[in-house]
Amino acid sequence: VIDRVSVRNRQLAVGYEPELADDTAAVPPGQFLTGDQNLVNAKLVVEFAPDDRPAGLDDYVAQRGRAVGVLAREVEAAAAEWFAGRPVDDVLLTGRAALPAWLAARLPDRLAPLRLGVVVLRVSVDHLAPPPEVRAAFEDVNRAQTAIGTRRFQAEQEAEARLKDAAAVRYRLEQQADAYRTDKLTLARADADAFGK
Repeated sequence: VIDRVSVRNRQLAVGYEPELADDTAAVPPGQFLTGDQNLVNAKLVVEFAPDDRPAGLDDYVAQRGRAVGVLAREVEAAAAEWFAGRPVDDVLLTGRAALPAWLAARLPDRLAPLRLGVVVLRVSVDHLAPPPEVRAAFEDVNRAQTAIGTRRFQAEQEAEARLKDAAAVRYRLEQQADAYRTDKLTLARADADAFGK
């Protein structure tokens, strides 16, 4: 019997599914805990293909019934490790770029002992946001941080302008003092010459 195996690339979505998040009785899939004890929802898309090496194809044929499920669990476990090592601000600011690179570097080592016969080609982040019930609070914090940044910039600009004004006043006063000193010295010499005569 010949078993034909398709070696085309496949995609696997792992994590947050908005339609499943409405069930308030359970933690929705794809909700991760960050290093500072905040929650974020994330959905990852993993592009993979069967390993086209002979041993890899043998593993894939033997494991293909469970390969996709095991791959999904490994991706989710690795992602949970990444989220747990970072504060929520870093996760939300850098996660879309940093997480795929981190997963791509670590998944091969995690998958090798499992002998699933698959090769991860690419990982991307499809969704990354705080949970809907706290999103408004995160947006408030972002607005406050933006306002703080704006005020800090304005204060720095004002301080720079005041320093320039102070430097100009100092220069003017130094020039006036030099002129006054020169005048006084000239007058004193004239008085001394007159007294001497």
